[in-house]
Parts: sequence; C-alpha cells; structure tokens
Amino acid sequence: MAEKVPKIGSRVEIVGKDVKGKVAFVGNTNFSSGKWFGVILDEPKGKNNGCVQGKAYFTCPDNYGIFVRQTQLLVLDEDIGTKGRASSSPSTGSMENISSVKEAPEKRRKSSFTTNIPKFPTDKGAKDAANMAEAPSHGSSSSSLKSSMIEENASENSADIISIKNAASTLEFKGLLLQKDQEIDSLKNEIKDLNEKIETLKIKRLEDQSKIKEAEKTKIQVQQLLEYKAKITEVQADLQRQLTQAKKEAKEAIEAKEQHAEEMSDLAEAMELATLDKEMAEEKCETLQAELEQTKEKLEELQIDYEILKTEMSDKGGDGTATLYQVKQLEQQNERLKEALVKMRDLSAQEKQEYQRTQKELDQAKSEISELSRAKEKLSLLVDDYEKQLGELKEQVDAALGSEEMIELLTERNLALEDRVRELQVLVDDLERLQDVNDQLQETAKETELELREEVDMLNAKILEGQRKLEATQEAIADYEQTIQKFRDQTEQLRETNHELQMQLQKESDRVAMSKPVEYFDFKVKYAETKAFARAVEMDLRRLEVQEATQHVNYLCAFMPDNFLCRGSDHDAILVLLLIPRMITKAEILASQVKEKFPCPEEISKDIVLKTHKIDQYSFANRLLYQLYFLQSLLHQYSSALNHCNMELFMKIGTLYMEMAVQEKALDFYIDLLRKDQLDENVNLDALIKSVIYFYNLYSVHLSSETVDCTSLMADHMKLIGAACESIHTDISSVKVLLDNSGESSEFGILLRDVCTYSDDVRQFVKKIRRRLP
Repeated sequence: MAEKVPKIGSRVEIVGKDVKGKVAFVGNTNFSSGKWFGVILDEPKGKNNGCVQGKAYFTCPDNYGIFVRQTQLLVLDEDIGTKGRASSSPSTGSMENISSVKEAPEKRRKSSFTTNIPKFPTDKGAKDAANMAEAPSHGSSSSSLKSSMIEENASENSADIISIKNAASTLEFKGLLLQKDQEIDSLKNEIKDLNEKIETLKIKRLEDQSKIKEAEKTKIQVQQLLEYKAKITEVQADLQRQLTQAKKEAKEAIEAKEQHAEEMSDLAEAMELATLDKEMAEEKCETLQAELEQTKEKLEELQIDYEILKTEMSDKGGDGTATLYQVKQLEQQNERLKEALVKMRDLSAQEKQEYQRTQKELDQAKSEISELSRAKEKLSLLVDDYEKQLGELKEQVDAALGSEEMIELLTERNLALEDRVRELQVLVDDLERLQDVNDQLQETAKETELELREEVDMLNAKILEGQRKLEATQEAIADYEQTIQKFRDQTEQLRETNHELQMQLQKESDRVAMSKPVEYFDFKVKYAETKAFARAVEMDLRRLEVQEATQHVNYLCAFMPDNFLCRGSDHDAILVLLLIPRMITKAEILASQVKEKFPCPEEISKDIVLKTHKIDQYSFANRLLYQLYFLQSLLHQYSSALNHCNMELFMKIGTLYMEMAVQEKALDFYIDLLRKDQLDENVNLDALIKSVIYFYNLYSVHLSSETVDCTSLMADHMKLIGAACESIHTDISSVKVLLDNSGESSEFGILLRDVCTYSDDVRQFVKKIRRRLP
C-alpha cells in the first residue's frame, strides 16, 4: 500500500526527534523549493513560531513550530483505533437501546394521562434503531423486538383514542380526535420509514463487516510499512547527522582558508610596504652620500683657500685688519662645515641602522610567508578531502531518498507552468498598459476639453467685460458731449452778457471764475467723493458695532464666575477659537497685498537681474507666500481639529493662548511694515518661520490624532507647492540668464534646465488638482 499523506489537522510524529504534533501547513514556501509541512509541536522543541524570513505560514507560540519534509513525518493512526473501540462493544449498545425501547411505552402512558395527546419520540427512536443496526450479532432480534414494541404502542394509543371518542360529547373533543387521527397516520408512516431504514442499516452493517476485515489487513500492512519506514528514517537521520558534521567541518576549513588568504594578503601588503621603505631608505642614503661628497669637496676647497690665505698673511705680515676678519669668517665657516659633516655622518649611520632593521623584517616576513604557504597547502588538502566526503555523503542521501526523478519531473512541470504564467503575465501587462494608455487618453481628452471650456469661458468673460467697458466708454462719451454742449451754451450766454455788461467786466469775470468749478463738473471726482463718504459712514457704523460688541462682551463677562477669566480657563479657550480665524484672515490679507506689491516680471533678462531689484523682490515675495500658505494650512487644521475635539483637549489648548498670542505678533509686524511701505527683500523672515515651526510642533504633539478637513488641506498644499515652484522657477531662470552659451550646454546648465521643466510640470499638475477640487 501507498504511504498515508499527512493533511492539515492530522496528528504526526517527527522521526529522529521523538516529538508529536499537529500539521498546520502544507505547500510551497519562499525560503526553499519543494513541498514542506508546517507542524505545531506539543513541546517547545521547534525552531520558530510559524514565521520564516518575515512571512507567516501559520501561528503558534515561540519554539513550537517547525518545517519538515514528508519523509520525516509519521502519521499517527488514531482513526482506526476509534473504529475498533466502537466495533468492540456492539452488544452493550444494543442492550441499552432495548432498555430504552422498553421504557418508552411507560412514558407514553404517563404523558397520555396528563395531556390526552400521545407523543412519539421520533428522533430518539431513529437513533436507537441506528445503534441497534451497529450490532451485527443481535441485529435481527433487536429489530423484531423494536417493531413489536412499536405495534404495542400503536395499539395502546388507538385504545386511548377510542376511550376519548366515547367520552367526548363536545366540539372540543371532536377537534382533539381529529388531531389524534392525523397524528396516528403520521406515526404509522414514520413506523414504515423506520422499518425501511432498519433493513438498509442491516445491509450496510454486512458491508461494514467486510470493510473492517479489509481494514485489519491494511492495518497489518501499514504496521509493517511503518517499521520499514522507521528503519529507513533512522538510516536517513544518521546520514543527515554525518552530512551536518561534514558541512560544519567544510565550513571550518573554508573559514580557515579565508583567514589564511587574508593573512597572506596582509603579509603581501606588509612586504610591499617594506620594499617601498627599503627603496626610500636607499634613495635617502644615496642622496646623503652625494651631499656628503659635495660637503667634502667644499671642505677641501675651503682648506686650500685657508692655506692660501695663510701664506698671503705670512707674506704680508700684519698689514691690515681685513685679513684677520676674513680669517675669522673662514674659521666660522669651517666650524659650521664640521658640524654639518658630523650631522651627515649621524644621519648616514641612522639610515644604515634602519636599512638593517628593514632587511631583518623582510627576512622574518619571508619566513612567515613560507610557513603560511605550507599551512595553506595542508588546509587545501584538508578542504579537498572534506569536499570528497561531502560529495559521497550527498550521493548516499540522494540514494536513500530516491526522489531525484520526482524532483526533475516536478521541476519540469514547475518550469512549464512558470513559462505559461510568464506568458500570461506578459499578456496581462500588455493589456494593462493598453488600459493605462486608454485611461490616459481619456483623461487627457477630458482635461483638454475642460481647458478648452475654461478658455471659452474666459474668452466669453473677456468679451462681456469688453462690452461692458465699451458701454461704459459710450456712456462717458455721451456725458462728455453733454458737458461740452452745456459749456458751449454757457460760453454763448457769457458772450452776450459781456456785450451787455461792459461796465461791470471785472465783477462778471470774478463771477465767471467762481462759477467755473460748477461749470466744469467732474463726475469722477464727485463719484470718488460720494464713495469715500459712504465708506466713512460705513466705517463709523462698523466702529459703532465693534464698540457695542465689546461692551456686550464686557457685560457678559461681568455676569460670569470669577474663574472664567482666570488664566487657562474657558475664556482663554474661547480666545484661542477667535485667534485662529483672525490669524488666517491676517495671513490672507498679507498674502494678497504682497502679490499686488511685488508682481511677476514679464520677462527675465540680464539687465533686469543685474540692474534692478525686481527679481529679488519677486523671489522674496514667493518665499514669504510659501511661509504664509504653510501657516494658513496649519491654522486650517487647527480650526477643524478644535471644532471636533473633546472638551479636555479643548481646555488643554486654551492654556496655551498666551504663547499663541505671541506668535500673532509676527504677522502684525509684517502687516505694520506693509502699511509703512517698508516691506522689501531685505526684511528677515525668521520670526514667521519660528511661528510656523511652533504651530507645527504644537499640532504634532496635541492634535495629530484629530479629524482633518481634507479638501482645505489639499487646497492649502497646492498653494504651498505653487509658491515653491514659482520661487524655484524665478531663481533658476535668473541663474540661466547669467550663464553664457557654453555654460548652458554644461552639466550645470542641463541640470538647471531639467529642474525648470520639472517645476513647470509640477505647476501644471497643481493647476489640474485645483481645478478638480470641490
């Protein structure tokens, strides 16, 4: 018979370790090829917890899991034992069923007296019949006894029903009789079904007896196979132990070989260094000897000069003091040369000593190298022996397992399936690429359609604006014509009055001068005056509303408890709620004013970069806008988090009001500079950066787990990215303008060009995302 294959959930014993467990995984793994079995052991003698190399195949406690091959598993035959135990006691089960059948009529009689409605235990009777059928020796007697008992119960139930019919005289008893008749019919049908089931169970029991005999034969064969398998596993375990020992020895030999190679390389390096030192020492020695010879020649020349001078002095006698002075100088030079000679001798002696030392070290290194080469030869011989032993052990293991052919077949099938999977994967990739291309084309078509629609809308808006301007200009022209006509009429009247009033010319001229502002009526000035007057009235009304609101708040605070206005109380929390939107509006006002004050230059040329400050101002404006947009995004997150947080966190944030109020002064500082027209590229942005860092750190500590308004966050981040890209684009374009033609073709110029294109692409993506935001 074939060996029983363990399945998931079956109890197994691991050969060679004397440990039992339960199979939890069957299949291929990532750490090795082939079929592996994952077993949860009963004792902590495993190697893992079901997880190998970061992938979990099953779960169990640490050191309770192990992966083995099928040849190392022995399936425990627990099912056969349970069947044998069940078949060994058929007589007892049949006797119990018979006693339960005997007790059933008495229970039915009791129930008929109490409820006057007979009840038949159908489920229990079926179970008893099944248990009786499991006993082959007493099957016929128990079935006949069962049928007779059922007939007796039916007769007793019919007698009860007849007595009830005689006693019944009302409609209620008739209804009960009808119900009992129906129950009797159903019980008779159930009796027929149970008899049929008993017959089928008898036939099955005969078939089971033949199967049990075959199972006993197979059990004997399985035991023989298990004994043979145990012997094979013992041999395999011994071979595996020998193989592991050989692998360990081979590893040790390889490590020793690697250490020897490293030592040899170190010695070779030391030899090279020593040879280099030797060459350097020889060169120094040669140079010193040359210098020594030169100094000797100089000394001989000086001695000759000295003797010449002595002879001259002896010839001349003591004529002049100059000769004595020269003699002293020559003596000093001689002394210096002597000192130099002594030093040169010392240096040459030191060089000789160093040369001797290096020679000795070289000799020692050569001897060590020879010894190490001998050790290397010995170790190489040992490695060859171990490799031969390893090959023999592998051959023995392969012969014991006898699974090379199956592995080859499985590998061929696996390779064929992998090729098929690769082909299908290629087809899937092609289809996915086509789908992506189709999606991209659809998206580009939609985007171009949206862009064209936006352009059409913009052109329509421009046309409408042009029409409005045209109408306004026409109205202005009509007003101007009316004023010109009035002016002409008035000039004619003045001419007539001049002719009539020649005597009072001075008075009339003064009157005309006073009436000129009325005559030359400027509608624009009048409109501006009315608008300024309306604005002043509106400002007064707003000032009045603010005063009333502050007075109202003061009145409300007067009725609040004393702890309401304490530091860190509810009042500070409310002030934080008011502070966040106020800072957002201030940042928005500052950003809009900065955009108006520092517009984008139409073109970036070399003259503009070198002679003006427009590029510096625009880049400063972009940096300031970046910081302002960053602060706005953080403050929007604060507002959404504070609107949805719990009371404890809200009060905790309220305790930080004084620190937050200090950060508001940075915005007030830049607004004040903008009001005084002192905001330019020389202003430092450290205060704004510090406030941004403060709010960022505070949010990450307290409010990072709260809900965030994703649409506003996305819009703020798009503003941030747009400002950053605009700043990068201006700086890079200004640098590109300053580069020459040769600089543009260099690596730096190509890098600048790539960064500029990337920033343009990012800006286009930002525009698309803004367009799709709700």
